[in-house]
Amino acid sequence: MNFQEVIEIVLAGSPKPMTSAEISDSINERKLYLEWKGKPVDAALVMGRAKQHTNLFTVENNYITKTQTSNAVKVITDIVKEIIVESPSEKSDVFVPQIIFWAWVSKNDESLREKYFGDYHIDSFRIMSGIPFRFKLNEVLRLFRSKLFEETNITLHGLNIDGDSLASSLKQLLSLLQTSDYILLSKKEFSRLWAELIGTYQGHIHPNKENALYTITNNVIGNYEFSSLFDPFAGACSLITEVIQDKNSFITLNDVNNGLAFLGWINLLVNDFKNFSFEVYDSFQDNTEEKYDLIVSEPPFNVKVSHDTHDFNPNIFFVHNSKDFTSNAIQLIISKLSYQGKAIVIIPDSFLTTGGVRKVLRQYLIEHDLLQAIISLPTDTFKPISVKTSIIILDKNKSSDKRGRVIIQDFSDKNASLENIVSLTQNWNENLPNNSIIVSNKEFESINGFQFDIKRFTSKLKFGHEYHYLSELIVNSKSGSYADDKKAIKKEFAIEGNALPFISIKDLSNSASEYLLNIEEVEKNILLNIHPFQKSIIDQSSILVAKIGNKLKPTYFDGNSNIVISSNVLALFPNTKLVLSEYLISQLNENYVLEQIEQIRVGAAQPYWRISDFLNIKIKLASLEEQEKALAQYYKDKFTSAEVLISDEQKKNEEFEIKLLASLQHELKGQVLQPLVQEISILKRFLNRKANESLPFSWKDKSTPLPNSRNVEDVFSHIDDVILTANNLFNNMQAVIELDKKKLNKRKIDLISFIKNEVSKFGDSLNGVTVSYKINNIIEGQNSKRQFDVEIDTEKFSNVISNFIRNSLLHGFDDSIHEKHIVFAISRADKDIILDLIDNGKGFPPDFSFNDYVTFGIKSRSKGAGIGGYLMKRTVEIHDGILLNIDNEQLIPLPQNIHQKDTEKVIISGVHFKIYLPTKNN
Repeated sequence: MNFQEVIEIVLAGSPKPMTSAEISDSINERKLYLEWKGKPVDAALVMGRAKQHTNLFTVENNYITKTQTSNAVKVITDIVKEIIVESPSEKSDVFVPQIIFWAWVSKNDESLREKYFGDYHIDSFRIMSGIPFRFKLNEVLRLFRSKLFEETNITLHGLNIDGDSLASSLKQLLSLLQTSDYILLSKKEFSRLWAELIGTYQGHIHPNKENALYTITNNVIGNYEFSSLFDPFAGACSLITEVIQDKNSFITLNDVNNGLAFLGWINLLVNDFKNFSFEVYDSFQDNTEEKYDLIVSEPPFNVKVSHDTHDFNPNIFFVHNSKDFTSNAIQLIISKLSYQGKAIVIIPDSFLTTGGVRKVLRQYLIEHDLLQAIISLPTDTFKPISVKTSIIILDKNKSSDKRGRVIIQDFSDKNASLENIVSLTQNWNENLPNNSIIVSNKEFESINGFQFDIKRFTSKLKFGHEYHYLSELIVNSKSGSYADDKKAIKKEFAIEGNALPFISIKDLSNSASEYLLNIEEVEKNILLNIHPFQKSIIDQSSILVAKIGNKLKPTYFDGNSNIVISSNVLALFPNTKLVLSEYLISQLNENYVLEQIEQIRVGAAQPYWRISDFLNIKIKLASLEEQEKALAQYYKDKFTSAEVLISDEQKKNEEFEIKLLASLQHELKGQVLQPLVQEISILKRFLNRKANESLPFSWKDKSTPLPNSRNVEDVFSHIDDVILTANNLFNNMQAVIELDKKKLNKRKIDLISFIKNEVSKFGDSLNGVTVSYKINNIIEGQNSKRQFDVEIDTEKFSNVISNFIRNSLLHGFDDSIHEKHIVFAISRADKDIILDLIDNGKGFPPDFSFNDYVTFGIKSRSKGAGIGGYLMKRTVEIHDGILLNIDNEQLIPLPQNIHQKDTEKVIISGVHFKIYLPTKNN
């Protein structure tokens, strides 16, 4: 759970806007973020994050609220994603946006509709009998494309809708837009929709509004005045539309892709840019003498120059015409700057340190004093890919306060505040923010390879000279291989004398003081021939750490025997002339190291770090003599802390037992004992009356003389329900008692099949409820070959599915819900599987929050024992997963064949949980 989601949780529980101080106080009081960061948060962090994520939060007069966005954006983009899956035609990325643009101008801008579509209005568009749908629609879109070409050189000619699959998909989309109000969006909302469409067609490998790129770039530009702006790699114009506030200056845009240029042209149009020229053109072949005051660009990453570079304008290249796209792009940008021009360029971090032409270009930038700034961006700027990126700022005419110097700012920490950003025009002789550091050109010249290693400089801001990179304190490091992981088998099959212990994360130490590897307790061994595992064998003393998960678990291996390590374990071989192994282990357990680890971790349910990042963390180093003294004090403090923790743990266990008994008493009394006493009393009076009057017995007899009395059969049926409630209660209690991560019996299963099996156990209880499954935005059954494998304890995890279904039936659905739906949606994200559990029931009562639901114990606002929600949350957590609550009353498209003639059905969510599960066991 990230910090934005924590803020959303707090705001969801408040009926009115909140100040940043109120939000931070609530977060700290409820300990919503302590378990992730280990320290309280302050109001400044809350306000900074709210201003950064404008798509999530609105800040007005220092009060923060959740941004309300039309559900139409989600509905339309979900449909578009299904069209892409159902009709993976390269033409769909042209036709779908054209239709959506036509729909929007038809309903919102009559002048634009007449300009580009003539007399065609989407609401009056009808297919005449005998005329194929695609023939008529082709006629409309050909008119639009010809009008577009008259205004630009964007060429979409020669494209026709062909094939039944694509035509059917477009017909469904057109029908939805004609018969619904989904496209009645404000210009701001339509701009948001267009940004989502761009993301869909680019595979979401672009910066979204919630990322830091736009905020940083906007602040860098600041109040810099320019008369001309250029972007040679404009693409869909996401960057320009977000960061350029001055819409009066003339903007020149180029891109080689007609489809992207079309998306970008509309993006500029709906964002009120009027004074621009967008040409489909290869900027590398530009022979014009045009120069620009400001260039803002995001050249494509990791693109190789495929065509003959001899076609390029040779005047562009002052260093080297190479096959490296990034280097060529930077040279092009410099060549197009005016004598006082400035450029803001987004680059992959690899450009900052790698050799070859990049090294030569870095040297040129320093020697000609063109580099003004380097700004490191957060690691998740371009989700879902994890490429690290930075901004470099180039200046052809530096002011006197900047000459011979470069300013560096590091925002790679995902919690960094984005309020202190140095702008293009800021005077460096005045007070600069604490998160910036100035480096002289001479210092860069002294570095081998002219490497622009940001961490080398920014670490000085936080750490003094006594701190050293971990890589400087070790002789070598070594990790196991995934291939070897698959060859490890259980110990009971090992042949005595021919097996090597196989060390996985669970074999590493959880204790800061008991850090020795206990080989006797290792469960898996590698059999017989050790040659295939040579790369994973450790045969000397080392420190083993976990590469995956929320803990490093540093463990000492003495090297007296051989072991094999898994791919999720890294072995460090300390330089004993510099550091004691025990001292290094103690430092790896310290908070200042854990904070650095948190910054380099990526992934949600299964966080991990890259070895290169890990070796760049800073370790406090002292002399060997001082290390021995520090160790003595360290373990003394740890022993004292352990005693306090044991005492606190005992108190917690006692409190938990009391809560458990209280909950059991509360539930038994209210849900079992009282109903049973009442029903048995009714039956006793009924039987006595029958006996006294010698009357015959029938199941359909009224149980009491009252007019609206139930019959006897209904009374017995209710008793059955009460007994079932009691049985479920005891099962939940048993499950809570047995919640122990160490006792999990995990096995790999297909999550979809598992859920279907759990649903089947409810049998007739689900009569009248439609249960459906949505797989990665694909209708279940159409991509059946794809498996969603997870490692779970099926007995324990069944409580998650069954509790959700049971609560939907008991508390979510009533007679006011005419069509009852439960949806299980499964998708992937990096190394996680995401499971959405959704119903269209009543949702939580207004005075009962998600936090109340998952907190153990009785609440005055609930009739329940406070067990089910707690059991769900803890079960997910011991599986290294995350359970989140998603706002209710969202429009959720139901799984449905895209070729069906009727428009897509949606439900309004009642309860919506999102679960992140790791795909790979630690």
